[in-house]
Amino acid sequence: MLLSGRLSLALGCVAGYLHVSAVTTTGLSENPSVAELWRNLEIWKAAAEHHDCLERIVSMGSHVRNPLLNELLPTLLLVRVVSLLDHALRRLVDERRAEGDPSPKRDNLASRIDWACEWLPELQNLLLHDGRDQRNEIAHEPTGSATWQELDERMKLIHKALVIIAGLGPRKTYEVKCERSGMRASDDPTVVGERDYSFWVFEDGDQVLEFKRGEKLHKLGAK
Repeated sequence: MLLSGRLSLALGCVAGYLHVSAVTTTGLSENPSVAELWRNLEIWKAAAEHHDCLERIVSMGSHVRNPLLNELLPTLLLVRVVSLLDHALRRLVDERRAEGDPSPKRDNLASRIDWACEWLPELQNLLLHDGRDQRNEIAHEPTGSATWQELDERMKLIHKALVIIAGLGPRKTYEVKCERSGMRASDDPTVVGERDYSFWVFEDGDQVLEFKRGEKLHKLGAK
């Protein structure tokens, strides 16, 4: 995907930016487990929270975080994490029915939370209805939104719930790193040099997501 634009440089050349690749191990199976869905969410949340990592390198540190993304990304991710809770509760209800539980049909998230808290009292202190209320506010109120801190707090509570509901394991540690390579020669005679900008997400030290963006410095007047 061409990120467009040419930037005049004092070095007598111009820079063209190109999105080179996106490599990830976050792919989901055809019928993903709750654990798979949670891991996928954690990886993309780490990437989203550091969306400006590459821009800080490109701008030599004089970068301001995009206020639009800071508003939208945690809000959208909060909806997704509450939807994952609902998905896990639906599976739990289906499992109980398959085992002969005569519980009535649970038509909405509120009733599924009530039922789960009755059957698993340890869920009662995890403010699951508060998460549902916040999701509904985002969905139905024009001013509904969430901050990164609110998202973090909600994820902590919902992870604890999923440990109880779906046997989820402990949370892993995610780290984001960005790097700009050194300038290297190019085989293209119209290019002075080229380099890469890399963005990685690591899960407990193992790379699970990678984006790369290439930069080519073209001679002035080159086509």
